[in-house]
Amino acid sequence: MSAARRFFAREEILVAATAIGFAAIFCWRILAHLTCRGVANDWDMSLTTLWVAARSVSHFHQLPLWNPYECGGVPLFADPQSRILMPFFPLYLAVGPFVGLHLEVLLHLAIAWAGGYVLARVLGIGRMGAVAAACTFSSSSWFFLHVAAGHAVFLPMAYTPWIVAFAWLGATRRRLRWALWAAALVAVTIGEGGGYAATFQLMMVALVMAPLVLLKRSLWPIWTLITVAVFATGFAAVKLVPALAFYHRYPRPVDSAYWAKVSILLTALFSRHQDFSRGGLPWGFHEYGAYLGLFIVPALLALARPRRAAPWLFAGLMLFLLARGNTSPDAPWSILHSLPGFHSERLPYRMLMPFVLTIGVLAGLGIDVMVQSLRGYGRIAAALLIAVATVDSFLVSTPNLRYVVQSPLEKINADPLFREYKAPFYYNDMLKTALANRGAVQCYQYIAIPTNVVGYNQPQYRGEQYMHGPGSVHLIRWTPNALSYEVATSAPTTLVVNQNYDSSWCVASGRGRLINYRDLLAVAVPAGSQVIVLRYSDRRLMLSAAITILAILLALIICRFERRSLPSRGSRLS
Repeated sequence: MSAARRFFAREEILVAATAIGFAAIFCWRILAHLTCRGVANDWDMSLTTLWVAARSVSHFHQLPLWNPYECGGVPLFADPQSRILMPFFPLYLAVGPFVGLHLEVLLHLAIAWAGGYVLARVLGIGRMGAVAAACTFSSSSWFFLHVAAGHAVFLPMAYTPWIVAFAWLGATRRRLRWALWAAALVAVTIGEGGGYAATFQLMMVALVMAPLVLLKRSLWPIWTLITVAVFATGFAAVKLVPALAFYHRYPRPVDSAYWAKVSILLTALFSRHQDFSRGGLPWGFHEYGAYLGLFIVPALLALARPRRAAPWLFAGLMLFLLARGNTSPDAPWSILHSLPGFHSERLPYRMLMPFVLTIGVLAGLGIDVMVQSLRGYGRIAAALLIAVATVDSFLVSTPNLRYVVQSPLEKINADPLFREYKAPFYYNDMLKTALANRGAVQCYQYIAIPTNVVGYNQPQYRGEQYMHGPGSVHLIRWTPNALSYEVATSAPTTLVVNQNYDSSWCVASGRGRLINYRDLLAVAVPAGSQVIVLRYSDRRLMLSAAITILAILLALIICRFERRSLPSRGSRLS
């Protein structure tokens, strides 16, 4: 191995170790309570879906396709915010949803730090500047506030610097294989339930590629953007196609009228009072906070390198204007909100998450300016500034993680048979209900899911299955995706199942026809005695999986073709 390769190998190992160490220090409150079963805020909702998915696989040995534990029964895999197609899912099978999600928070923070470093190095920023970029993005309060809120769907925002780095390499080296890596990470984001995050990531790529067209006088940034968008859609099709059907059934129209004063955004970026419980705003502070602190100092120094700073200044300005929201009919947010993929986005202030990344890159560039301008004292001054700014962000941001371990669940005894149940409160009761082997009729979700399912503690309850007419029914076997019944009737009648109707259910065995009975799952059965087996199988999965496989094959062909072509070009903007 050459000396250069040995050097870069050592740098990669050091970056990985530093990223894990950084995440462990910043997440010490979670590591200290790793097994705590906290369900405060939206952790109840996030953990319930993960628990159902893991239980479907580990206990019932089924694909996690249907969720009978929430809202009277809803699609699980097709839910856009279900977190199943992700590299961390085996972690949940191994250690359970509580420890698994706690460890996943730490791992995503490490990915964010390493991504910020790699992006800076791809841009030609020195190692000290790369550390500043990584610390700016990963120590900002946006991560810790959303974790405190239980917004697990924003964890894949950690992939954003990696995605931008790969897109930059694709545009500047004129190789589509780098854009394919970016597309793959966008697809992973979608698989982790990060529909919001994926739109932010694609928009971030677009905002950085736009000025690059002029700076490089090339159309390659445009080809790169198109490649990322098209292949991200193809790679994620196995999730996207069922998710679109889910949204068609349960639409989420959102008004675009939200907006914020500049003073509010400046408070979100620079106030040291970044606590999750901070009030006085239309929405919880976790929807605003994105602390920059002292990292703004080197970011301002980057203005001394206008050509290198231009893409990030442009992206940062646009993201800040988007975060203002619907300030006028022609505001950037108003226009963006009318586009497909964005019309269900509610709060513009979340644009401050990718905005912090642009400031991180500028901070890295500014550290380079310090090192190069102040000579021997530059490194010392830069190191001190990075250390003080990081410690400051640690003191401001990490206290929010105490909310993760609040409201711990007591030991829950599971009922022997599954039953639907209406809890007295719809908020923070879903996981408790699921652990008791009950389905939550009244549930808290990001969309409205109406149901006619009745809980066993309600007066009109007739059982989890009953005959609407003459005859009797006996449950043979209950699983999330398959239900077996012994039916006997002297005349044609209807078997009613106390779960929401969904057309993806089918009569897998026995004589009968699936029907919708007052929005409940039901089977029209003829006279006689028989065993009826109902099975849930999303027919769209085969089509969507085929699209994903074709996208992967085409990507492999592109990579093989490019390996045979000329060496790649340099990537640094001078």
